[in-house]
Amino acid sequence: AQPGWQANAYKIANYGSVSQKVEAMKAALNAYGPLPTAYWVYEDFKLYKGGVYSYTTGKKLGGHAVLLVGYNDAEKYFIVKNSWTPKWGEEGFFRIAYGEVSGKSSFGMMTIAYYSSKEVDLSATPAWQRVAPHFDNITWN
Repeated sequence: AQPGWQANAYKIANYGSVSQKVEAMKAALNAYGPLPTAYWVYEDFKLYKGGVYSYTTGKKLGGHAVLLVGYNDAEKYFIVKNSWTPKWGEEGFFRIAYGEVSGKSSFGMMTIAYYSSKEVDLSATPAWQRVAPHFDNITWN
């Protein structure tokens, strides 16, 4: 680590689980920014080079964690950052159809929204404070 990294670090003040529903995930993305999430990877996903992914064929290979960063309502897909280098997919990103939330990939399982801040005095923050009580699609842990 670089010297002085602590000065640039943020702490997670609170977090919660986002419902596995397209509208809930979009609302949490708008309210809290990029969201860590997971889904089931199938063999056909390894061949992804671009476009909007929807499961077509192959066996389940396992779960995979990614970062949900955006969406497109006109074409009904989420924009996702992967960890398989910028040479994979669309420069390290992929698009996945909204239908995969309830489809074979179960996209969006275990989505987490979090609130981070340098300004929050964590010693004064109750451990289980709900950051956005009006945001019904998040169950704060």
